[in-house]
Amino acid sequence: MNTSRMRLLLNAEPFGFGPTAAIAAMMPHLRAHFSNIGYAGTGHTLDLQKNLPYDQVHDIGGLPPEKLGAVLSGYDVLLTASDFGMAEAARRQGLKVCIYDPLTWYWPEIPAAAKQADLYIAQDFYGVRERIAAEFNSLAKCEVVPPIIRPVADEKPRGHILINLGGLQNPFWAVEDAARYAGSLLDCLRAAIPATEKIIVATSRAIAEKLTDPDAKTYSVEEMADLRQRSKVAFMTPGLGNIFDAAADNVPTVWLPPANDSQGQQADIIRARNLCDAIIDWADLSPGLGINYKSPQPAVLAHITATVRQFAVSPLLQQEFSRLAGKACRDIAGRPHSAAQALLKQFGENGASAAAKSVVRYCLRLDADGAIHA
Repeated sequence: MNTSRMRLLLNAEPFGFGPTAAIAAMMPHLRAHFSNIGYAGTGHTLDLQKNLPYDQVHDIGGLPPEKLGAVLSGYDVLLTASDFGMAEAARRQGLKVCIYDPLTWYWPEIPAAAKQADLYIAQDFYGVRERIAAEFNSLAKCEVVPPIIRPVADEKPRGHILINLGGLQNPFWAVEDAARYAGSLLDCLRAAIPATEKIIVATSRAIAEKLTDPDAKTYSVEEMADLRQRSKVAFMTPGLGNIFDAAADNVPTVWLPPANDSQGQQADIIRARNLCDAIIDWADLSPGLGINYKSPQPAVLAHITATVRQFAVSPLLQQEFSRLAGKACRDIAGRPHSAAQALLKQFGENGASAAAKSVVRYCLRLDADGAIHA
């Protein structure tokens, strides 16, 4: 097995759970090829990384530039999932930069850091290949990989209902507002789901602490896969990672109201293509709550924050949500297939392995060229 001399630093954007979950999924495919792998991140991005076999884990939350520079100086190559600010800092420090981007389809403009990356790895989705061909001057440094999902080997007995409230945290709203979203929806879902059903609740560590709910826990990537595969029905936020996970694990899913703009756009995409089992948008609770998810990101997040606060104090909105959630759960329970499974035929699977192989090949080329820090 080829082992690179490059000192590899992994990182994920602190926006939702998708980027950090992608890095956690890649890590096992990278570990055997590098003698030194570190992770640098903040807040909830550390949740999934702390139990993985890194040589070092750096909490860089609030670090001043000089201290961040000291962390970066210990590495040769950065692999980041969508943290373009970190990519720019690493480039200034002299590191080679690899970017994994699950949202190539989404950006109003492809970030400059992505176009400047030494290796840009895009997760396939609608319009991704066309956009790369149109916007990147050099396709030699671009690769498109399948989604970060793994095929299910054997069908497992399904006995619980999963409420996956991952993907809520981002820099545009306080953790208190994210926890308000989680708590309000969790109360409504408990009212909607029969008391005889076993419920499992997954969320980030910070939100679980804010909720003080004994059922709300943080699970590893492997544990989440097992929980989905054993679910009769899942309620999940419509992050792209969750959408592909529902496809891979074949779990009938009710998509919850979006917590950010990309979630809203993704929900619209799968709804328009009949790729969702059931979906509840804010506008379904009341026409006055409708949100244009293609508006500028800060405006969308401010609108969602205001909507979540209104929802939290409105018994009428909560009752309507519980009614819709209960009906959706009854309608899709027992379905043999998730509508999202059609995505697998279009975009494939095993993207974590494919992305890791791209990074390993790139680092081995650096070894051959003698590009290593003294």
